[in-house]
Amino acid sequence: MKYLSMKLFLILFLCAPSYSCDSDPSNKDPFASESDISLSKTVNLSTPNYDSDVVFTLETRNDGPSKATGVLVKDILPSGYTYVSDNSGTNGTYDPAVGIWTLPTIEDGEKFRLDITATVNSTGNYVNVAEVIASDNDDPDSTTDNDVLAEDDQDSVTVKPIAPSPIEVTTYATSVNAKDALIFDESGNLYASNYFQNYVRKIDTDQSVRTFLSNQNGPAGMVFDSSGAMFLARYNSSDILKIPSNGSSSEVFTSGILGPIALDFDSSGNLYTNNNTRPSITSIDLDGNKTIIPFGRPNNSSLVLDNSDNIYISDYSSGVIKKIDATTNVETTFATLPVFSGGGIAYIIFSDGYFYATSASDHVVFMINDSGSSSIIAGRQGVAGNVDGNGNNALLEGPIGIVASTDGRTLYVAHSNKVVEITGFRED
Repeated sequence: MKYLSMKLFLILFLCAPSYSCDSDPSNKDPFASESDISLSKTVNLSTPNYDSDVVFTLETRNDGPSKATGVLVKDILPSGYTYVSDNSGTNGTYDPAVGIWTLPTIEDGEKFRLDITATVNSTGNYVNVAEVIASDNDDPDSTTDNDVLAEDDQDSVTVKPIAPSPIEVTTYATSVNAKDALIFDESGNLYASNYFQNYVRKIDTDQSVRTFLSNQNGPAGMVFDSSGAMFLARYNSSDILKIPSNGSSSEVFTSGILGPIALDFDSSGNLYTNNNTRPSITSIDLDGNKTIIPFGRPNNSSLVLDNSDNIYISDYSSGVIKKIDATTNVETTFATLPVFSGGGIAYIIFSDGYFYATSASDHVVFMINDSGSSSIIAGRQGVAGNVDGNGNNALLEGPIGIVASTDGRTLYVAHSNKVVEITGFRED
């Protein structure tokens, strides 16, 4: 009897609630504390530039049922990054030397977030892994510090750095407040028109800005002839003004031109302008006589001639650029720029074998080769901003006016209330 009592006691003791006689290890002890800790990791830029900063965001969550204590997360930055800063504080502490985030008590349903800022190095490992390595409680669906990415307490992100663009956007002149057209005179002074305010600004070579013309009734495109005289298209007056190089009184060169915007000369000295309010362009000879050339785009925004006197006309409602052959007068599509739906082209220019176009709607500048292939060289498509810098990071706000330096290696673009220089876009 004594033997049976002892045997019964051992059975009851071993099968007490704090021990398990269940051969199935998946049946957990209902009295044990559990905290289902999950970890997610993201990065704000997946293709950053070398030497730029990225922000890694870690989010640790407790799905219960018990509050979690003693939770440690390991996130050691690999060799591809250099630590800059973090936002630890009420969300715990992060030690960048060992890569350990020590979290406070996490209540059931609570989560904490940590942001780590790092600089992207030019070489190294760019796979950043984070894992929960410790917790006082058991986790029902993962094991701490076992380096199993499939479990929900571990996550990783990988960035693919890119070399910085050789293109640079820098401020040339501020407080211009005139972005409708740009042109240089032979002395290197820059002129900028403002259609809505009816004036033309002059930006001297020292970047000082002053009003050159006022009360011009919709000033738009400008061009200088070989004598140094300026020609100014006045949209609301339906005419073209001529300002002699000696600064004497201006005069109307020709009138009765509906919606003139851009101006350009051909090799014979004939002046061309597009008629924005009708599907045509106008040619004006040296005596002011006009010839109307029908054209199939009623909302044409600008025109330019190449070295062979072929005419290129842009569209304000799309990315289409049409070409009128100087010999045959045949109209063809030269290029279709990939502007967003509803957007279009503001100005187009030609310089040293390349075309350049601004898109105020898309906030970018396009470069187009002689076969019509295009690429964005400045601005971020669809994102407005006023930020100088590398071509990958610079932002433009509604760029319109554009002109090139004499050698074609520098562009000047009017956007926001200033003019910027763009360099480094030519690879030849």
